[in-house]
Amino acid sequence: MGASGVGDLVDMGRPADIDFRIVAAVRFVLLLRTLVEEPDRRALLSSLFGIFAFIDVPLVFGAIRWWRTQHPQPVIMGGQGSGLDPTMKTVFFFSALAMHVFMLWLIAERYALEKMQTETDFLAREAEAQ
Repeated sequence: MGASGVGDLVDMGRPADIDFRIVAAVRFVLLLRTLVEEPDRRALLSSLFGIFAFIDVPLVFGAIRWWRTQHPQPVIMGGQGSGLDPTMKTVFFFSALAMHVFMLWLIAERYALEKMQTETDFLAREAEAQ
């Protein structure tokens, strides 16, 4: 396996390629939300990024079907002769469920944090007014 092992597991080329793309996307999203001070502008930029990401999903899905380079044949929804091994299916669905539960927990935590921030901003404005 390579330095991280990720690229070797999914056969996407050098491991550094996939690591850089994932890390760059995560950093961009986090920076977008934290560096823009104006709430309206932050909302606009976040929504534009969300639209771009929504459009990008079918492109990524179709890319391995349209351009047959180093990527192997699609395993999930790949047509005749494709599919996961039954034991791998169990692992896949368990992992997907675990990630969804984790995502829901993160959303709940983020909502609570945003609610506290809104209350703090309201109290600060109220204190300034007095």
